[in-house]
Amino acid sequence: MKNRVYKILVTIILVVSFIGVFFVMSIMDLMNTKDVYERHIDVAGELLVVENSINGIIPTGKDYYYVGLNDETGEIYTIHAGKKWLEKNFDSEGNANGNGVSIKGLSKRANDFKVEKELANRITQIADDFGEYGYELAQVPGYVLEINYVRDAIMKIFAGILILGMAALYVVFKKKADVFPAWTGKAILAGFVLILIFSLWTIL
Repeated sequence: MKNRVYKILVTIILVVSFIGVFFVMSIMDLMNTKDVYERHIDVAGELLVVENSINGIIPTGKDYYYVGLNDETGEIYTIHAGKKWLEKNFDSEGNANGNGVSIKGLSKRANDFKVEKELANRITQIADDFGEYGYELAQVPGYVLEINYVRDAIMKIFAGILILGMAALYVVFKKKADVFPAWTGKAILAGFVLILIFSLWTIL
């Protein structure tokens, strides 16, 4: 009886976590308009590069954080963008190409507590250094402007749908295994592994 209750609780926790990570949080980001800001950046530089991995062994990519300054308002921002964002929009000295760079991002906490703390420390130091020139932080330290929040949310939802689709296919296969070719089971397993890797990539 205890084992059955334990299994039910674990199943409920996994299902709720799955729905929360891939659907609820993603939909909330897409519907959150009050924390979306369009800003003009005149100067930018690299703030922090984070190497992501699974259990510190399997690399899953890097996150790039930048500091951006608006000369007119004296605002300082922490920006989470792609690897090429800085070199694509700014010269070697950090000055924006043309008349500045317009960005649109969702302001939110960094995904990892350690990263949030490190970002807060670094951006606070920059604010102290530039304070004498009239610059100040426009965000709570540790918060970032997520430029790719729409793409990331859609990717998570897509990954969640793929997992549900593969799980449904597996259930059908188990009930009618004799109808499918012998290699179907291995194909489903391989597809499920690939989808899980893709899903982990979207959330890490």
